[in-house]
Amino acid sequence: MTLGYDAAGRSTTRANATMSEDFVYNLVGNLTKTRGFAYTYDPPGRCSPASTPTATPSPTPTTTTAAPPP
Repeated sequence: MTLGYDAAGRSTTRANATMSEDFVYNLVGNLTKTRGFAYTYDPPGRCSPASTPTATPSPTPTTTTAAPPP
């Protein structure tokens, strides 16, 4: 396994023979992207839920009720 770090000691890359992963940080050091997930932060620095750049909403489940047999 290969690991990479930036000057602040944060992980920037992780790789082995089958996968590679990058870690991206914003100016204040918060993780903003990894493994296809994007993270955003509000002004106080709280992380919002992770989202994928290509996420599509799941369809709303529907329930059908059949009439009882005669």
